[in-house]
Amino acid sequence: MEVCDFLVVGHLAIDEVYIGNRVRIGIGGSSYYCGFNLSLLGWKVCVISKIGFDFNPYLSRVKNLDLSLVKMSSKPTTRYQIVYSSKYDRSLKLLSKCEDILGSDIPS
Repeated sequence: MEVCDFLVVGHLAIDEVYIGNRVRIGIGGSSYYCGFNLSLLGWKVCVISKIGFDFNPYLSRVKNLDLSLVKMSSKPTTRYQIVYSSKYDRSLKLLSKCEDILGSDIPS
């Protein structure tokens, strides 16, 4: 792990976003959004998370984040379905949840 300015902890997720008849599937999760925005500001960001085998197609999209502390799980990646039924109304459904991130996953 390189020296990081920020360490973010949380599930990297896969979001299925439905708006009308359009669907967008992409990366989500608090650790991704926090890390991505900090990296846009020029900070070096390390992520602690757990992902499943199904996250591999998205790894190239997180190239600005240090993922050396992300652990691969035998469970699927945390995945949400987000449906926008109007401009101001949405529903959020947890489709799968990866392994818990434990205190022991955080280096001392």
